[in-house]
Amino acid sequence: MLPGWEVATCYRPVIQVGGDIYGWLRMKDGRILFWIADGSGHGAAAALLTTLAKLLFHHGNVEHSSPATVMEAVNDDFRSIFGGRSFMTAMCVALNHTNGSAHVVGAGHPPLLIASP
Repeated sequence: MLPGWEVATCYRPVIQVGGDIYGWLRMKDGRILFWIADGSGHGAAAALLTTLAKLLFHHGNVEHSSPATVMEAVNDDFRSIFGGRSFMTAMCVALNHTNGSAHVVGAGHPPLLIASP
């Protein structure tokens, strides 16, 4: 997927079904958008929030061309569905794998850990 890059993930849920999710997709300009989200609550209810988050990230990517506008679209759609009844934190990184530049956008999520050789 990314010539010259190695990408690794580690997901260890405390319970079998929960509110944490991550993913990646190719943006229209060729960058790769990596994203992570954590929905409020636990169990099946939180899992449904993050399933929605996955759909919103993919939908936002179709409509928008920058990580900031993708995140804004995800936020707007999420708020229009849930209002103040639920929330999630999220982070996304648009990586240009040809030159190594990255554009990071956070929404209440802890900072990313970036390791280099």
